[in-house]
Amino acid sequence: MLVSLARSGNSPESTSAVKILLESEPAYRHLILTCNEAGTLTKTWHGYRDVFVVALPPETNDESLVMTSSFTNLTQNSLGV
Repeated sequence: MLVSLARSGNSPESTSAVKILLESEPAYRHLILTCNEAGTLTKTWHGYRDVFVVALPPETNDESLVMTSSFTNLTQNSLGV
């Protein structure tokens, strides 16, 4: 399983990583944790059979330069804290 942590979910390399993985290793699963339910990762992969998308609440989508809130929420949720 590959896990993606993505604040905005809009970087092309994140979407490409999922695509490459699913094409090269079809038995693998993918978990996407994102702070932006309207991001490209969610729009592209939501509902795809081998991809599970978890969109955190909108208030976690910190848009500041540091993005401390987003990082904290992504890591805490991925670790089950």
